[in-house]
Amino acid sequence: MAERLGWGSRLLRQFRAIFVAFHIVAVCLSAAPAPGAGMNRAAWSDPTVQREFNAWADRLGQDPDSFQDRIWAAAVRFVELRRAVLKPFVPYLRTTGTEQSWQMFVAPHRWPTRLQIQVSRDPRPALSSEWETLFEERSDTATWKAEFFERERMRATVFRWGWPTYAEAYKRGCNALAQLIFEEMPEILTVRCRFSRVQSPGPAKLRAGDKPVVEWRYARVVKRP
Repeated sequence: MAERLGWGSRLLRQFRAIFVAFHIVAVCLSAAPAPGAGMNRAAWSDPTVQREFNAWADRLGQDPDSFQDRIWAAAVRFVELRRAVLKPFVPYLRTTGTEQSWQMFVAPHRWPTRLQIQVSRDPRPALSSEWETLFEERSDTATWKAEFFERERMRATVFRWGWPTYAEAYKRGCNALAQLIFEEMPEILTVRCRFSRVQSPGPAKLRAGDKPVVEWRYARVVKRP
């Protein structure tokens, strides 16, 4: 009886060691860097991305356009290899919830965006005076649902909306916010979501008091049904 228990105990230890090794390999492979949403060539046109590419091309003495083409080709090959290596582990990672679902920061965002939500009582507002700013990120006055937008998950979501890769998610989000406004404010007939984009000023511009140029992009207008 003791011999049987000893044999079973050894099997259990061996199985546990194999399982632990399998888990470590699966998690380490899953944590390998991946471009994720960056594997969209349209997203590379963003000024922040272009600035990083140009800086690295200059450091390495490369032509910026050729450098980007080579990086894209290498990224495609790497993603294909990573997908093939991870394929046997995907069911386990999904079942246990141990997937690496986000990527680390790769560079400072020098053209940050801010979400702005405006409302109008006019069904067809044309003038800037016909719009009232209800919410704007980091504003002291336009603070509608500010606590909601300050939540960590919502901040991450709004950040993604400012990238062309997440255009559909931004569209759905703007529609949902508009419906919430229509329910709360019967007098509002039109809602507009848009992003401001401003280049982060350098030390010299800050000392000189130069005001950055504000660009407005990705405007979406939702009318009351």
